[in-house]
Amino acid sequence: MSTTTATSTEETYECAYCGGPRRASTSVAGSFCSIECHQQHRREKRAAEVLRELEQDHRFCGTCGRQLKEIEAGGCSLVVKPASHQEWVAASDVWVGIQHRTAHADIGEVSLDTTDDGTVLTDDRVATGTICQCGNTDHRHAEPAIRQRSPFETAYYLGVAVETLRREGEHDVDIDRQTLVESLLDQLLPVETADGLDIRSALAGAVILDDE
Repeated sequence: MSTTTATSTEETYECAYCGGPRRASTSVAGSFCSIECHQQHRREKRAAEVLRELEQDHRFCGTCGRQLKEIEAGGCSLVVKPASHQEWVAASDVWVGIQHRTAHADIGEVSLDTTDDGTVLTDDRVATGTICQCGNTDHRHAEPAIRQRSPFETAYYLGVAVETLRREGEHDVDIDRQTLVESLLDQLLPVETADGLDIRSALAGAVILDDE
């Protein structure tokens, strides 16, 4: 783990965030060379939590963050019994609610040949389903070209999605939406990158830490 030896004979180690040298006596939180590196590590970890929730939620567009569906809860139940080879212990109520499309959604051809559980939809790998007005045809997909074309809309709707999930109790991460917008717009200067906007780093920069 030791890489070099300082003039004071104290060994130096790699910072867990930036990879730069750190001394054990001056390290922050045991593994970081500075408070800034430790805070940025925490922000990126919190941003990853938010993005994981967003990616797993079928209501939101994976490209721009627009909410495509709303779920209307009701008093119904849908009970699923165990498979024939399983012992009956307890039935599972899988009812969630009735799904409605929002104003951001439309009906169109989606480039999917299977559903989430692997069921084949069509032989030609094209089906009719919910698409986003940003142009994305698969809510699980993130299209860099669309994000790059409309960075302000991406920042705005991503911020709305993050706050919606927070209100619903899916995460407890607070963000500064203005910082998120500025971070994404700054990525367009001086030139656009081939890989598109870095949503993860922009969101990390907008995370508000509890002790700030």
